[in-house]
Amino acid sequence: MKEYFSGKRILITGHTGFKGRWLTSWLSFWGAEVFGLSLLSQGIKHSLEFGALSEDRSFDIDILDKEALKSFLDEIKPQIIFHMAAQSLVLKSFTKPFETFQTNTVGTLNLLENLRELNFQTNVIIVTSDKCYRNHDYNRMSEDSPLGGDDPYSASKAGAEIIFHSYANLLKDSNVQAISVRAGNVIGGGDWNENRLVPDFIKAWDQNQKLFVRNYNGQRPWQHVLDCLNAYLLSAYHLERRPELHGESFNFAPLNQSIEVRKVIEILKQEFPEVILHSEANTGTYEKKALLLDTSKARSLISWQEKLESVEAIRLTSFWYKEYFKNPDKANQITINQLEEYLSL
Repeated sequence: MKEYFSGKRILITGHTGFKGRWLTSWLSFWGAEVFGLSLLSQGIKHSLEFGALSEDRSFDIDILDKEALKSFLDEIKPQIIFHMAAQSLVLKSFTKPFETFQTNTVGTLNLLENLRELNFQTNVIIVTSDKCYRNHDYNRMSEDSPLGGDDPYSASKAGAEIIFHSYANLLKDSNVQAISVRAGNVIGGGDWNENRLVPDFIKAWDQNQKLFVRNYNGQRPWQHVLDCLNAYLLSAYHLERRPELHGESFNFAPLNQSIEVRKVIEILKQEFPEVILHSEANTGTYEKKALLLDTSKARSLISWQEKLESVEAIRLTSFWYKEYFKNPDKANQITINQLEEYLSL
């Protein structure tokens, strides 16, 4: 895969997000010509301590601005696109439902329609979420399971998937090939988002505050960001060689999954014993108790498998933050070290 991606002109939408910065680091490490598109003016809590692009490669463009996006795509004509720009927080979707739907559905629509109109040769990986399914708790969901969602975030991701599949039909005789990928509960160093378990835990440790936990018994397929991104990269790699994969969707999650929130906290507290837990936070919102994915399709069709068990993923994440707080200026090197270690597995 390194040879395939080296020298390729690649666009990452949402490149300043958590997964976007890791993917930028990985592809840059492999010698790709990476371009990024994000709402740079919104910024993030911490500086872009890793995965940053030079000013001539990083662009402040709103994916809701269809014409600006089209002009940009026409100018750089990326050979591969990883579409990751999104409103990615479940709890935020309850307070900003319109923004969530607009970004996650219309943003995807704008990208695909522009590509249909421009019709240059490109392969597209549409990143949605494992929460795009009509989840009934404890049912293991395959790529053919019904789409839906009781909360705005889940519903918006289901909407993005419906748009993707419609456009896959429209694009089947064009120069554009696309796949959608569904993974969630991704953890790793450098995630500073609010209302996510690991960043909230690290924040409580750093600021010597109590940790408010929601849904102690919740079960999720915790997955390290490098395993997740390896899945995205494999999807792009195989799509180039096997056009019949156009229009397919893939689930990605650890095989031995469904670790409870309380277990994640137990592992984190082994690394950060100073953190004091508080009672469950009352967010006034309802979240599903469990989320289970059937990943047999990805394992069969594109030979994906995780390299890190969930417990290993949590510990590797803890190590990143420990090293970061020792010396924030070395965040990029910490990231590359973990990437090199992962690639050697």
